[in-house]
This record gives sequence, structure tokens and C-alpha cells, in this order.
Amino acid sequence: MKYTIECKNYNTRKAEVYIGCFERMFTILFRNITDLDIQIIEENMENNYYKWNEDFEGMCCEEYILEKLPKRYKNKIVALIYEEEEDE
Repeated sequence: MKYTIECKNYNTRKAEVYIGCFERMFTILFRNITDLDIQIIEENMENNYYKWNEDFEGMCCEEYILEKLPKRYKNKIVALIYEEEEDE
């Protein structure tokens, strides 16, 4: 299933990271943040995915990514999107 997310009309932006264990994109929509914030968030998400992968802490990788997200961004989350596989 292909989809397009149009965010800028609603003052939201999306951050994405590829989740290898599920072979899908994990997308988080944020409100009232800048493009620089998105760059920081995506780097944080990717680094924490790799950190989780090296030292599994008993939780799902996507939960771990959310848990390790800086607090200043957590309260700006609008939605979490888990891309479905095409055959589902």
C-alpha cells in the first residue's frame, strides 16, 4: 500500500527511520518544529535503532526509539505511522 503524507499545510513535519527487523519505515509526525529539528530527530532515531540492535533491552525497537527521543520533542508528536507491507 502506497501513501503520501502532506504535512506542511497543518504546521507538521515528518521524521522517518527504516526499521530493518520489520523491513518497513517508521514515521513520526511532529507539530511546530523546524527542518533542523527533523534532521536532529532522524539522526537520533537512527542512532537509537542501531544502539537497540547492538544491546537489546527487552523492548520493541520502535518503543526504544520513542523512549530515547529527547523530551522536548515527545510532547510535539502528532501521530505514529507504521508502514504496512505490500502483501498485507
